[in-house]
Amino acid sequence: MRVLFLCLAALSVLSCPPLSPARDTDADMEQFAKAAVHKSGRGAKAKGMKAKGAMQPCRDTPCGAVPRAKLMASRDSTYIDLLVSDDSLIRRWPVRVAAPVRVWIAPPPADAALLEHDMEPVAQVRRAFGTWESVGVPVRFAFVEDSASAEVHVRWTDQLPHQRAGLARRKTNSRNWLVGGGVVLALRDSSGASYAADTFLGVAVHEVGHVLGLEHSDAPDDVMAPLVRGHAPSARDRATARVLYGYSAGRVR
Repeated sequence: MRVLFLCLAALSVLSCPPLSPARDTDADMEQFAKAAVHKSGRGAKAKGMKAKGAMQPCRDTPCGAVPRAKLMASRDSTYIDLLVSDDSLIRRWPVRVAAPVRVWIAPPPADAALLEHDMEPVAQVRRAFGTWESVGVPVRFAFVEDSASAEVHVRWTDQLPHQRAGLARRKTNSRNWLVGGGVVLALRDSSGASYAADTFLGVAVHEVGHVLGLEHSDAPDDVMAPLVRGHAPSARDRATARVLYGYSAGRVR
């Protein structure tokens, strides 16, 4: 059933592709978006990178291997098992409450107003980041005007190939702590129509969830499902995020 669900979800307008690591520079994020639009370029090979001036996460959360049995004890109410099924790694941000993660949102095109309620996409993206701040994880976001100072970049494109609505990338350091990321959001669907406000918000929330360290869920009602139906994290999404941030980044043993 899980395989069937994921296959069906891949055909959806609101589906998103596997994640790849974020790159270092603003110019690279531009190339990331262009590659997606032109259906060229594969995700960069994952590699450990350490951001200049990054926090020392082990001062905030104890370092060490994560016990698999303890982690899996919560899988009945979460999809935490799916986060560590491929490479047995937990990737998350260190505690970023006093020093929020810096986010830069590119100015959208002049004709980027959404159809429903004439909602501006920047407001929806800010709302998406704020939604995850309220789920109980020790991460806050601050929006900055200078893209060079940002750790997470959000960009726009008119449409994405393969009926996708959004893309996300993440960057980790050598200890698997997240230190950066990027999101590209489409402003129109495959037919050329602008997204309704709730639909666009759901995609933005989904991609920000990836930036936080979440992977795809196997339940259709979760906002982290490949086929995005809602526009807010479900109880299962929230529980999974809290479990993820209850452990140190690193290998699950």
